[in-house]
Amino acid sequence: MQLSGADEYFTHQTALPHTMVATSDPSWRERYWVSFQDTGSGDTVLTLGLGRYPNQDVMEAFVCLSRAGRQTNGQFVADTVARLPRHASGATGMRRARAVA
Repeated sequence: MQLSGADEYFTHQTALPHTMVATSDPSWRERYWVSFQDTGSGDTVLTLGLGRYPNQDVMEAFVCLSRAGRQTNGQFVADTVARLPRHASGATGMRRARAVA
């Protein structure tokens, strides 16, 4: 068990170090999500997200851009142990693309 810099602070919710989670549930995750909106015209919204599934050794990211009534999405998933991409996909309107490594 290796300690990290975050383990020096009073932020623990379990007796485990921050590099470990307290459950073996494969769907357990940490996520960050931020959204930017054009408040002037209300026409453009950009949403970005990053998630980590430590019990599956997977990390994912997504981006969604909505502008002038058209939405474009992208998703990227990578293996956190080997640092290899698993797949990337995107969609605009009714067209969809997917690449798998």
